[in-house]
Amino acid sequence: MPLPQAGHGAIYAIELDPVGAPGVFTAIGELTSEAGPSFSRPASDGTAHNRDIDVYVPGVLMRDTWKFDFSYIFGDLGHEALKGFMFDGTTFGCKFIGPGNLGVTIASGFLIAYNETNPPKEGIRKVSSEFRPSGPMIVDGVAIGTAV
Repeated sequence: MPLPQAGHGAIYAIELDPVGAPGVFTAIGELTSEAGPSFSRPASDGTAHNRDIDVYVPGVLMRDTWKFDFSYIFGDLGHEALKGFMFDGTTFGCKFIGPGNLGVTIASGFLIAYNETNPPKEGIRKVSSEFRPSGPMIVDGVAIGTAV
């Protein structure tokens, strides 16, 4: 029987140059917290008036935003790239690698939030960010969704 797995050790990586070097990922350093990809599927009630029990039809697969926080380091290529992507709305690839390199999800999308905190007296500069996946993705090597 497998044992539970520690949650630390997950990695977020991004394409620093999505046009010039697509598919080349660089890990975001100094992660302090992250939420792995989560999925949901709404259900539509399809119960007809002549049935005596409810019937539901599955809807479109939906994804929540990917949230990750890190200690900001001025000049770090990944940290600076994320800030730039937020400013210009760049679509880029993001890869989540689960603890122990188990479970890999890759999606294209864009940042919808980038929040820096700069403590006035003591503490470390931090960034909270949110990535909005959009379009097809790859989960553990399997393509999910279709390009239109």
